Amino acid sequence: MAESTATASRAGWHAQHLQHGREAAGAKPSTSTRGERARILREAMRQLDDADAARQAKRNPSIVAADTHLNAAYVNDGNGGLRELTAVDGVEAVLDYGDGRIDAVKRKLADSTFETTTIVAWVPKSLLKEIPAYYPVFNKAGTEIGRRSRWVMPDDEAGRAAVSRWFAETHAHLTTDVLTGGHDAVHGVVWNFDESAVHVHWMADTFAPMVKSMAFDADGAAIDEGGAPVVKYGKPVTRAGLIELEVDLDGIDRVRSAPEIAAAAIGGIDDRGRLVDYDGQLLRSSVGAPVQASPHLRTEAQQMWGQSREVTEERTDPETGKTRRVQITGATKMHRYQEVYRRTMLAAGIDVEAEVNPRGTSLDKKAFGASEAEKLELANARSAVATKERDLARAGADLDEAMQLHQIDVHMDEEELSARDAETARAEAKAREALAETEASLARQRAAEDAQREALAEEETRARAEADQRLAAYEREQQAAIDERVEAALADLRAEVDDRRASMPPVPGWDPESVELAQSAAYVAAAKRWELTGGSTVHDQLMSMAAKSWRPSQRHPDLDSYLADTVASVRARGAEMTGRIGRSAPTHGLKRRDRELGD
Repeated sequence: MAESTATASRAGWHAQHLQHGREAAGAKPSTSTRGERARILREAMRQLDDADAARQAKRNPSIVAADTHLNAAYVNDGNGGLRELTAVDGVEAVLDYGDGRIDAVKRKLADSTFETTTIVAWVPKSLLKEIPAYYPVFNKAGTEIGRRSRWVMPDDEAGRAAVSRWFAETHAHLTTDVLTGGHDAVHGVVWNFDESAVHVHWMADTFAPMVKSMAFDADGAAIDEGGAPVVKYGKPVTRAGLIELEVDLDGIDRVRSAPEIAAAAIGGIDDRGRLVDYDGQLLRSSVGAPVQASPHLRTEAQQMWGQSREVTEERTDPETGKTRRVQITGATKMHRYQEVYRRTMLAAGIDVEAEVNPRGTSLDKKAFGASEAEKLELANARSAVATKERDLARAGADLDEAMQLHQIDVHMDEEELSARDAETARAEAKAREALAETEASLARQRAAEDAQREALAEEETRARAEADQRLAAYEREQQAAIDERVEAALADLRAEVDDRRASMPPVPGWDPESVELAQSAAYVAAAKRWELTGGSTVHDQLMSMAAKSWRPSQRHPDLDSYLADTVASVRARGAEMTGRIGRSAPTHGLKRRDRELGD
């Protein structure tokens, strides 16, 4: 069954967003998504590379490879237009344009920020030519349930012009009502003529100029539409604060990026962030190019697709009557985008459905194909229902005829009725017996299952207990082994300590005479070095005193006793002399090392 021809289709477009992701250390921000952007572009702009075209034709059964060469891809030319791409350009031109935009964002992009957006819009079927029953349609079981149409570009010039007008209206809607960065936010566009319906892809970003839609008075102060000064964060906004200026040799303020433009000539900034004069005309550089007020961009993903404090509206509470400003949700914005788009199409005279799509704002390509299959399957189901209704009607007629024949022979023999009743009773008795047997069998089966579950539970309990016992025994064994190894290690350490103690030399005991002898030797050495007035030393004086005491000892009868007394006397007088010398001897006659020894 072929799909029926439609005279109008729903107007809508489908958007998907690509998050910025994590930036590699030291790399430019654009590298985060360049690979994914390239993959999307190679799929959509497949006609630029034969390998891409062949690969996508294998993946997508809706692609007619013979028509892929009809596809057309474009890149933003940077001057408000689009430049068609060739195979030599490839997708690199679109990637490079996008890189420049991403790298121009002043603040660091968060990983989750919507950076790149792809938008797909289908040309209304009312503007295309239908080729009926072109594609087979399969249900979920893989069975072909019918065939669907293919919609291609019209053959006549007027029809093609209508399609071009649709694209112009759609592109203007997206760059005016949706993308806050305007046409500059569009990286590239591609027309696909080789699938089941003609459609267009846009690749765009979520960025906008740092400054746009601004007017200045003669003194360089920013003013609003009513001529009042613009104040931000409690301070007036000025031309010098928004545009990078520099002073020339004559003391005139000029635009740093285009010194040929004097600051006084700048009357404002347009909606694309470009400088204009007081008449609203673009101010151009020496090479004729428009001049941006700032080289930087800002992210406005939330302003377009989510909630932002910059996009609000007044709402009145019906219960309290109070009015307050609230942020507009992303869902509300999307609903309004699609509503504005439908009105735009109808105002342009393009035949589209005026009401909202009950299945949502739009469908992506995969969902669109599934929708077409469901439509065809539903049509087949409706046809089958109609056939069943006709069959039932015929069956009803046959039943009426049978009932009429039955009424002719309504009298039946009583014996035959009794026999039938008896047969029915016997059948019912057998059925009851069979039912009882079945219930008994089920009861026995349930009892057996219960017993089996109980046995399994007991077995599981025993198994757990045995496992716990084995685990406890194993833990005890392991702990005993560990204790044994610890004790052995401690014994080895004690033995090693004892061995080392045995090998150490003995510590000498306290010997007062040895200490006294060492001290006496020190005193003698010090006395020899301690010079007195006249050139003699302390040692000389002590020896002289000892000699005087020694001579009389030669006549003493008990020499040993005398010597002992003499030594004690000498030591006492030496100590007295040392003390007297230490108190009275002049220090200037001593060497430093002698003083240190004396100390």
